[in-house]
Amino acid sequence: MLHRGGFDIEQILFVLFFVVPVAGGVLRAMFGRVGGSMVGGASVGALVWLLAGSILFGIIGAIIGFIVMALIFGWVATMIFRRD
Repeated sequence: MLHRGGFDIEQILFVLFFVVPVAGGVLRAMFGRVGGSMVGGASVGALVWLLAGSILFGIIGAIIGFIVMALIFGWVATMIFRRD
């Protein structure tokens, strides 16, 4: 199959669903909740920018990556590791 350039949606989805959660957990352990989310969001934005070739997609990816890592992963970790 010929690849005409630009982004491939399967690559971006792979990054968002598999790489982001693993990297987010490692970064949060190293830098804390906010710092890890900021570094992770910037990393996701850079990766999406490289894959998509568009800075707009990179910025959107960075914002979504930060929100997902800061809010959703924090909530899930709290629910799993809660000590009553």
